[in-house]
Amino acid sequence: MVDSGQGLERKIKKILDENIGKKITYNGKKYLMLDWGKPLGQKKGEVKTDFLLVLQELNSKEIEMVRISGKQRNMASLHNKLTSNWCESIYGKNWKEHLLKQTKSIIQKDGFRKDKLVNFKEETITLGYRHEISYEPEVSDTKGRLRGVKTKPGIYPAVFWGEGCPKEYRDGKMKKLLPETKQKLKEFGLSYDNDINFIKDSGIPDYVIKADQNEINNIGDILNNLHDIKEFAKDYKDGIIDAFFAQNYRIDWTAVCKHCEKKYRIIWADVFNEGRIISTKLGKCPHCGDSGRKNNSSTPIQELSRSMVISVKWKVKHGKLDGVPILSEHHQVYCEKVLVELRNCLLELGIPDDNNFNIQMLEGKVTDRTKNNLVKEDLLKML
Repeated sequence: MVDSGQGLERKIKKILDENIGKKITYNGKKYLMLDWGKPLGQKKGEVKTDFLLVLQELNSKEIEMVRISGKQRNMASLHNKLTSNWCESIYGKNWKEHLLKQTKSIIQKDGFRKDKLVNFKEETITLGYRHEISYEPEVSDTKGRLRGVKTKPGIYPAVFWGEGCPKEYRDGKMKKLLPETKQKLKEFGLSYDNDINFIKDSGIPDYVIKADQNEINNIGDILNNLHDIKEFAKDYKDGIIDAFFAQNYRIDWTAVCKHCEKKYRIIWADVFNEGRIISTKLGKCPHCGDSGRKNNSSTPIQELSRSMVISVKWKVKHGKLDGVPILSEHHQVYCEKVLVELRNCLLELGIPDDNNFNIQMLEGKVTDRTKNNLVKEDLLKML
């Protein structure tokens, strides 16, 4: 589900919740809707199915799973949480060479020219770039995303329904299903005896629902607007691009504590070992010491668990913060590691990334190449 479709996603979830335990009509037959859920990757990342419905036919008592991928009508993102495992299954064994070629193409068309690793005006620090596969029919030097480039049209089966994906993304993990639902799935051989949380083929969608929020108002609207995903995908295969998005750390972002109503900025606290930060953990309000934020859905970074197609290497150079984008080591580092590295550099400069930190504290303490726009010629030298 793309970001612009979050309203649609919430609406579908609400309708599905309201229909658990109710009788519904699907493909001309009567069913009891036992449950529904969103399958997850067995370790990290997401599967291709957004909504898995577990139905029981009233006459035969047979179990049927309806696996749906949701799409907004103005969909852009087709796969937004790529990892090295996903890349190998989508692009093949030469996926690293493919991404290096795509990176070079973006640099050649000067796609990073608007980026600054430390941006004093926007009050952001770029930790790297995340990788998404998007649908955008026109991409050239003058049209389309600056950091986007056409990709192989033949990858669309892997992109849309996960053809050839690893088992950890094919057989999704579904802990939140009701215990009685899990038991029925086990009885019908649809889960594994050693772990009934893993539902066979739950990550491979059969259908896509492409709609706007106002078009979906009841369970019938969902079931009557399902399209065979393999037929649906054929119309989009020639407009697929590899797109890189800046993973920005928004320094000025604050949240309101739901307990004491005061604002604070740090959502992740540091874990130290021998004077150095080694990881992060969920932070607490510095005013009252409780956890929980009123606007918890928005964070200063789009998920610390994102794999970086390009990560930024941070160090202190001649007493100044210095960042360099690593252009040829794709999907080797997750966002949290980069944040930890940045925070250790800030500690070295005597400017801890705490609730009092603001980006103006770095004035005069950042190298020129880190605070100025990324330059095409300099990036080409790094490859």
